[in-house]
Amino acid sequence: MKPGELDYAAAHVAAAQAASDESPLHLHLGDWGDGGEWTPEPGSEADLRRAQVRLDQRVRAHAGLQSGQAILDIGCGLGGTLLAIDRALEGVRLVGVNIDPDQLAVARRALQARARNGWSLHEANACALPFASASFDRVLAIECAFHFPSRARFLAEVGRVLRPGGRLVLTDFVASPALAEQSEPLAPARLSRAIEILVEALAPWPDPRHSEGGYTKLAERAGLEPREIVDLRAACAPSYDHILFGKPREFEVEVLGRDERGCAALAWLCEQDWLRLELRSFERRPCD
Repeated sequence: MKPGELDYAAAHVAAAQAASDESPLHLHLGDWGDGGEWTPEPGSEADLRRAQVRLDQRVRAHAGLQSGQAILDIGCGLGGTLLAIDRALEGVRLVGVNIDPDQLAVARRALQARARNGWSLHEANACALPFASASFDRVLAIECAFHFPSRARFLAEVGRVLRPGGRLVLTDFVASPALAEQSEPLAPARLSRAIEILVEALAPWPDPRHSEGGYTKLAERAGLEPREIVDLRAACAPSYDHILFGKPREFEVEVLGRDERGCAALAWLCEQDWLRLELRSFERRPCD
């Protein structure tokens, strides 16, 4: 993964760079709950931002963040999660990693203006983290692992930098068993086309079929004990309707822009249960 490859986020970055210090700083999908807590307005940007904040809150709750911890946010994007932690806790050390310098520039501006705790940002690859072993109590990775060159190397690095008893919480689009076990030549044509568009439009997405193996196997190799699995597909599904509001949900329609076709393909793959958006947590096993 190289800087500048995350083209689909460029518009959000540009908007955040031009906006005030109170501008939205999340790039991930949102958590809309069961639909009974509020009635979103179709296509409302404000409602999408509210749902994004809710998803961020859910991840942080599963992480069990506490004052005094060293917390690493991998794929920190525009810094929204780091700022949320900063507002909630005192005496924490906040560290963000991202491969995209434009996103880091937005995050740096936001943290300089608002952060109370100590923080640092690093332009680095998640598969080669520039930190000493056993440096962090918590690691977060929200909707970014599918961009990494290797989930196996990513988890190995997290296992290295986490302290014994430390926790990793991530959200990722996980291949269903049916997709993971299916060979490309035997895949239905529509499935193959959806994955092709997904990879082209939302690049980098190097391993949509999880060819390295599932999270349980990869985590155990990295010294991480799997804990929780939460299916987020239903909670996050309305995000696609809001992102594509007023536009066709057909990923092969040429009238859609590149980013929109990628979003439509992703929505279809999740609706058909080829991909599953999941929250997963892991605990670093004690060192032998």
